[in-house]
Amino acid sequence: MEARNAPMFEDALPGLPFLDPEAISWAMEGSDHIELHIDLENLFDEPTMLTTLVVEKAPLGAFLPYRPAARLFVPILATLETKRITARIPVDDVPDLNRASEWGGSLRLYYEGAEARAVEVHRCRRLLVVPSRTTRYDICLPATDDRYRLRAISADPEWTAEVDRTRERHGPYDLRVLTVHSPVATDRLADIEVEVQRRYDGAVATLEFELMTGAGRWN
Repeated sequence: MEARNAPMFEDALPGLPFLDPEAISWAMEGSDHIELHIDLENLFDEPTMLTTLVVEKAPLGAFLPYRPAARLFVPILATLETKRITARIPVDDVPDLNRASEWGGSLRLYYEGAEARAVEVHRCRRLLVVPSRTTRYDICLPATDDRYRLRAISADPEWTAEVDRTRERHGPYDLRVLTVHSPVATDRLADIEVEVQRRYDGAVATLEFELMTGAGRWN
């Protein structure tokens, strides 16, 4: 069984649909659920196997313990077939530390029996901010003795972003604060990433923030 475009998809697991972090998205459904969308693709020259996709959730942060969220049936996909699977997931038991028009949090997905090849996403999107204003967002880390290095990266020089060095305990989490200063103009979009590196082993998790200046609601 050979993967097509193998150099591009070296993470594909034989016999299973390719699970791309960029093909994972969600939207709020009411005030306490998200509708999760996962686009799967068979990159192999044979049909995939029947399998189960496990979904786990955690607050917006890095290296946190995950909690079960859903177990999704994945049907057989023919060669080069793509398929979207969806799930309705409650998020009311995850601390809402960042008010936004979409839920900000962390998800971990893996095929049953292949947990070692799990895919993680850490996102807070559709954040509407006031122009020329400093806004702060909480990032959760484990309340342990482990040490972390955090670095904020702004794709647009008009947006400045940095992570405060101080820590604050919030239940089982240590909170670090991302501070973002927005430009004067309205309707300006920004993608900001926070890289979190665990010092003892060098492991890195990337948090994604999507912001826009304006007033009212995100269109």
